Amino acid sequence: ELDRLASHDLALLLERPDVRYVVAANFAYTAKDIQDFLAIAYVANPQMRGSGPGGMSILTAQHLSGRGRVNNSLLLDLRGPGGDIIALNIDHTLALKHKNTANGAAPDLAEDCKRTLAA
Repeated sequence: ELDRLASHDLALLLERPDVRYVVAANFAYTAKDIQDFLAIAYVANPQMRGSGPGGMSILTAQHLSGRGRVNNSLLLDLRGPGGDIIALNIDHTLALKHKNTANGAAPDLAEDCKRTLAA
């Protein structure tokens, strides 16, 4: 059921012309930095079986690192060249004081993505 939910959510986003980017951020809700955990972010194809967690086919994966509690791990471009979906592994850990929630960190995550895309 999780596989179907994930593919259904992506299909809904692809139908929306006002959505181009999807950001995956990871949060450490303890006083520890991201680098102190075995934190891994991955993108999987829910339509294919593979050797990843839960039998998923892993397209890209990365170990997260850095000092800070918010990690901008992945940027999906839903409208890449030729209509392709492009996954960019970013692994930018942000040292944000008192902004370790999605709402508090959202502006900083957006700015980090803009800098990444401009580079």
